[in-house]
Amino acid sequence: MEASGIDAAAQRTLRFVCGCRTDGIVPEASCRDVETAAEPPSKRQRVGESSIVEVRLVELIRDLDSANDDNDKHYGLFVWPSALLLSRFVAREASWLCRDKVVLELGCGTGLPSILAGLCGAGKVYLTDRADAADIQRNAEANIKRNGLETRAAFIPLAWGDMLISDELISIFRGVQVILAADCFYQSQDFEKVLATVALIFRCSGGPASCKFFFTYQLRSISRSIAPLLARWGLTAKAIDKSELVSDSSYVDDSSARDFDSVYLYEVQRQH
Repeated sequence: MEASGIDAAAQRTLRFVCGCRTDGIVPEASCRDVETAAEPPSKRQRVGESSIVEVRLVELIRDLDSANDDNDKHYGLFVWPSALLLSRFVAREASWLCRDKVVLELGCGTGLPSILAGLCGAGKVYLTDRADAADIQRNAEANIKRNGLETRAAFIPLAWGDMLISDELISIFRGVQVILAADCFYQSQDFEKVLATVALIFRCSGGPASCKFFFTYQLRSISRSIAPLLARWGLTAKAIDKSELVSDSSYVDDSSARDFDSVYLYEVQRQH
């Protein structure tokens, strides 16, 4: 979809510094256990050294006023702070996290983190979100095209918690190496559904070290937690220190440190 018919105010260009780390290891000092946690198309960039990568986004938020807790199909039509923080992490770790990897984003919305992964060298990118919100798919596919990723990125409808999936999805899950999610732990009734889907992808993808899940979460209530659900699905989680991502001025998107006060970053793996 071209930009025609899209309000100019809904178009954004976000810039990130990609490729700062090459060792493939998130430092132990930055982790703690979670107890029981008409523009020219963009081109794929090889990011051995730091480089600026631009992500061009459309946010289809015309119907946002009609959204509410019972009808949240419009929440995926703009960029949330959680997606910005996760994208900063993807940018910092791009050299090992993205390069030639198969990346799948849950609850993609506009698709910022996964599109950034594609621009930073991912071999294949899958943007997934609910099947009953046509505007989300339209928005995600517009952003795939806007960033020149049509040959390596695709939108796929995916219902969290659905264990009866098609052979096509099983085939896709087998190749996934990195799962991303920004603010998917929004409603309590979805917590276990998200983790069930993550556990299914892990099982399809192979051994404990073959796939990792990185997500950001905006704290809205201290009484809600995924910690009790992790063991049920054979998962372990670590919190990743966000301080460098928040304060480093080389991360050149348009958000401020205040936007990330209540946003947290985690890594999830299968239990060994």
